[in-house]
Amino acid sequence: MLRHNSANFESCETDIATFDMPDFNNDSASNNFHKMAGNAIHDYFYSRSDTDLNGVILRAFQRWPEDIPIPCSKVKSQEWWNPKVMRSPAKRGYLFVKEMKTGSSTVSGVVLRIARNIARRMGNKDMCNVRVDHSAARDLNYADRIKNESFLFTMIRNPEKRVTSQFFHFFVSRQKEEPSDVNFQSFLNKSNYLFDYYLRDLALVPTNLPDIKKKIYFYKPHKMDPRKLKNLRLRLANDIMRGYDFIGITERMDESLVALMMILRLKISDILYLKAKSSGNFDDGAYNKTCTYIVPSFVSPGMKAFFKSPFYLHQTEGDWLLYRAVNRSLDLTIDQLGRSVFEKYLEAFVEAQMLANAKCGKNIRLPCSSSGVRSPYKAYVSNSTDCLWLDSGCGAECLDSLEFEIDMI
Repeated sequence: MLRHNSANFESCETDIATFDMPDFNNDSASNNFHKMAGNAIHDYFYSRSDTDLNGVILRAFQRWPEDIPIPCSKVKSQEWWNPKVMRSPAKRGYLFVKEMKTGSSTVSGVVLRIARNIARRMGNKDMCNVRVDHSAARDLNYADRIKNESFLFTMIRNPEKRVTSQFFHFFVSRQKEEPSDVNFQSFLNKSNYLFDYYLRDLALVPTNLPDIKKKIYFYKPHKMDPRKLKNLRLRLANDIMRGYDFIGITERMDESLVALMMILRLKISDILYLKAKSSGNFDDGAYNKTCTYIVPSFVSPGMKAFFKSPFYLHQTEGDWLLYRAVNRSLDLTIDQLGRSVFEKYLEAFVEAQMLANAKCGKNIRLPCSSSGVRSPYKAYVSNSTDCLWLDSGCGAECLDSLEFEIDMI
């Protein structure tokens, strides 16, 4: 059972590196942990064929049980799109942890499309309860979710590509700074994007452990005892692998979405997408209510050298452990779903995406035009665009019109 002694919070090294995590290989410990968090446990949640990669478990993410209704709890507020709602804790619905610069705006559109389509099929609902904004799992109390009424998932990207994209998006494009090697390292040293970003952002900690939540966010790898740091990283990574219903890989976007479709028993038309952002274009215009040109990124020789440095490797070891385990787990998931069946669905999805891009790609109405003009809107949902939320789920009207044709592929 997860527990702590508040009297022992003297330093980061002794706090989060030594607190008791449940032994997920022990059924009673696992059940006690989730009972404490107020969750219902289903046998499907834990794979019985786990192996590990460098100490991090590998698992085939399980299909949603046929005897349990697919999650679609009613939204508490009709303003589901309101940032205050999107960033509020939730125990039910489609809970997508949106990681920075992982293609997450595009995937958020898919999540919204899924939540809306399922709600429509069930009748009398505009949208299933959903979360798709940038918020850490610990801040939205996802450790306390009700598992048979929620689906928790995320998408992660190669850490080197992610921090490169973050640098060019937030520092070069928004702040108009030079993309120099010195600025790159300065940006990473001053931000929280470098060290174990995924482990800290995706960590699942029950709400009755607020001190642990804070210390997971603020721990610094270079200030911790190496043995305790390794132990902490493995515990966080394994908790994430056990605690999520699905984790996809940005570099394998289409495979990840098809796997998600099969896990939730969806239609191909549910997972269609048009890219939300791309370099050489403009963002969603939400930052300072101004359309920002996205400067194309590159990796300089100095950046390449930095990625091979002991400092970088030490700071990001936890994220690389998780990334490699998730990448391998996606293969295990495909094998369990049935590789031959999966390949047929993947082929059909690629064909559907080509059709969607051909018929809808040029007609999409984004928040920012190709010339950088921002569409007027009073809220995060605008009649002047065809997006479901900000720049997520754009081209919705056109994609909807292709539903019958695509589902016949």
